[in-house]
Amino acid sequence: MSQMPQQAAVPKCPSCEEPLESGDRFCGACGYDLSVVPARPEDSPTLAVNGAVPAPDGVDWPVARDSDGHGHPAPLHAAAELPGTDSGGSPLL
Repeated sequence: MSQMPQQAAVPKCPSCEEPLESGDRFCGACGYDLSVVPARPEDSPTLAVNGAVPAPDGVDWPVARDSDGHGHPAPLHAAAELPGTDSGGSPLL
């Protein structure tokens, strides 16, 4: 008794999506071996079975390093208030 490989019952090649004909053992476009049964993908639903979406956790924002430690942020400075230099290293006026 000889063992014949099972024919894949897929309408398209799992590798390149090329349409297949009945009885194909290999994909004519990419050569994929159609007798190999692909691994079944794991079922990992993104929603709970009852359809409820879990509530997102609250965000715990970090305190800025320059704060006073009491939650008061460091003072902001506009770009025009800060000294700078041009690409040659000379002070901007």
